[in-house]
Amino acid sequence: MPRSLEEKLNKFFLSDKPSFSAHLYVANQKKVRELLSDKWSKIVPMLEVKIGKLLSDRMTWDDILVRKDVFSYYVISIDRGGAEAKTHFERLAAQIFEQIFKKDPLLQELQISGSAFKVSTDVVSTMAELKNYLFHHDDSEGATISIGRHNYASRLPEQINNKLVRQVVGLRTACDNFFIAANPLPDENEDLQPYRSKLVRIAEATKIVNDSIAELLGSGSEALSVPEATAEPPAETEEKNDKQLDELHAIVGDHSEIVYFPIWDVDKQLVNNYRCTLVQHLPSGISELNTGSATHIAPYKIDQLIAEKVGSDNLADQNQDDASFFVMPLHVNTLQNKEQFLKIELRLKSLSMLQRKQLKIEIIGATRNTTYEAIKNLVAKIKVYCNSVSFRLSMDMKISPSLRKIGVSSIGFHISDLSIVGKDVTQAIEEIAISSDKLNIDSFVYGVDTIADAAAAIGSGVNYISGQAVGDALDVPWGTLPFEVENLYARLLSS
Repeated sequence: MPRSLEEKLNKFFLSDKPSFSAHLYVANQKKVRELLSDKWSKIVPMLEVKIGKLLSDRMTWDDILVRKDVFSYYVISIDRGGAEAKTHFERLAAQIFEQIFKKDPLLQELQISGSAFKVSTDVVSTMAELKNYLFHHDDSEGATISIGRHNYASRLPEQINNKLVRQVVGLRTACDNFFIAANPLPDENEDLQPYRSKLVRIAEATKIVNDSIAELLGSGSEALSVPEATAEPPAETEEKNDKQLDELHAIVGDHSEIVYFPIWDVDKQLVNNYRCTLVQHLPSGISELNTGSATHIAPYKIDQLIAEKVGSDNLADQNQDDASFFVMPLHVNTLQNKEQFLKIELRLKSLSMLQRKQLKIEIIGATRNTTYEAIKNLVAKIKVYCNSVSFRLSMDMKISPSLRKIGVSSIGFHISDLSIVGKDVTQAIEEIAISSDKLNIDSFVYGVDTIADAAAAIGSGVNYISGQAVGDALDVPWGTLPFEVENLYARLLSS
């Protein structure tokens, strides 16, 4: 159990090891205060609450928090050396910036500054004496701490690769989906035959989780093998997956993977579309490499990796009652280059009519210089291979009123794309909803990671929403699942 303040203080006063404190305060306020002059007095209390809660949540059980004034805090770390304590304090400061200031463009100029210094227990024995000692300490004598948007990511704790966690969530989702469908549960095993497809999904998810656990424990896959009665992917498929992973890491790096983000159909109140994307795990979190500003990786390489992933997961024998749609992005440059598109086109041609019915292709990477005629030709090139074609806009692009006429089923954007033009998220969401209504086609917004952005999208009438507010990245799609507005807040509360 977490220690009480009295227990922490007793340990601090009785400790024979050195303790260190950091004075952390919010700096560079003047510029932000001028930008938000009318709202600043209301924003400060909200930020104070958020910062206090974050510090309380992120500190270890033996850390002591003392608030001096508005935006001014002292954190005492017990039983840490000087360098270790400074790193700990910098990580706390980096988390404040990432979780609070980074989320609002107007607050990104704020910094967390301060100093870390040794605390002598020889001169303090009560809380009052401790406060007096801290509040009158000369900050210039300590090790300087300065965290802002330029360096917060490098000060964050090492990120845990949550791939296994996502796989377990996928298994749980597959089980939940089965119990929802088979309610009440049949008395005899033979009566489970109608739910064969869902049982196969559970078997596949179990195999994935078991293999990952065996790899983590180093005990070999045999120790956690799935019973022979369950459906296992053939060895050939496993070799292909390993080969693709090696190719991916060779191109992008070790901390990369191809995943699916669930897409919420707001009107139908369910999730049955899954967009495939390439992500990289960075100290600041997950970054999608086919959104936002251009990466150093050629778009056609990303497209080919994603097409191969979707092709291997879009199986020909899916049960239509439980089938989900794969959303596969393809870059404009890839589609326009005959040689680069050839590999992808050969894979698309090999799909059966049923597999094509489960595939949706999304054209991405267009710019304001991409003409309507070019878009028309690209749609005509790919629409025979899929169920529908969507179009992801760049935010400085003029929307043609004839997009629906050439076969585009939906338009939208990824929130990361806004970073290129510095556009307000809420304004962009409202504009895309209005534009899609005028064209009489659907709208989508991806990269929705906060409840605020999700609420803006729902209120504006956006049809499809995807991002961490809806669901985390998955290794494989998990069929058709119910999803209502309440689920957004359930995810927030559970996290």
